[in-house]
Amino acid sequence: MVSDGPSSASSGEVWSNGGRGSCCGCFQNQAPFSHPVYDSGHRCFGENYIQEILEKAPQLPDDIEWHFIGHLQSNKVKSLLAGVPNISMVEGVHSEKSLLGID
Repeated sequence: MVSDGPSSASSGEVWSNGGRGSCCGCFQNQAPFSHPVYDSGHRCFGENYIQEILEKAPQLPDDIEWHFIGHLQSNKVKSLLAGVPNISMVEGVHSEKSLLGID
């Protein structure tokens, strides 16, 4: 099922990211769930929990384009950038401090 975005997507849905293709939201699913989606050709994966993306990213192929779509706390910026070197987009920056940490 395709939905309008991560806020309306349920577990495992593929959601449109503003005309830039589609991104697979693998919310609260374990990494093995993602392999069939990857095998079908998807390379854009979204996650909304910092703990989940830090756990999943190292287990999955390096050519995945990761989107972090949750609220990113400023104290988690360094761990996200260090733990997910193939992070492509952070869509949940709510403070200047977090933004400056990403830049």
